[in-house]
Amino acid sequence: MVNATVDEFVSDWSKGTKGSVDKYKRRIARVTEAPGAKAAAAGEKARQKIAEAFEPGGKWEKHVADVSLSEWKDAASTKGARNIPSGVDGAQAKMRKVGAKLLPAVGEAQGIVEGMSSTTYEDMKARSNAYMDAMHAKKGTLGARD
Repeated sequence: MVNATVDEFVSDWSKGTKGSVDKYKRRIARVTEAPGAKAAAAGEKARQKIAEAFEPGGKWEKHVADVSLSEWKDAASTKGARNIPSGVDGAQAKMRKVGAKLLPAVGEAQGIVEGMSSTTYEDMKARSNAYMDAMHAKKGTLGARD
């Protein structure tokens, strides 16, 4: 069953996220394409989903493509990395709400799976599917705004 309280969940998430700034910066350094240029290449898909906000050749496409890789890396590893701890602090209440909904849902899904056989490979697949189905049934109900 779930082995964490909501407070422990939020505390672990907070410590883990705040402690990942160096990893965040390392991963930014490994990026080899300007994310803005990559986003601009996928602009048609974005236009289809939010058509009114994306006219062909419009501001979004121009502005994201104008950001070079070095500009993006500089902003992400300075401003972005600097804002992670304050973002985590600001999201404590939201994560508490998420944890209060998520952890019981995980426990419920685990309870379903624990009652199932685990002898064969097919049993294990059925357990995995049952867990995914139980969590999928909660989709849209586990967020901080739900």
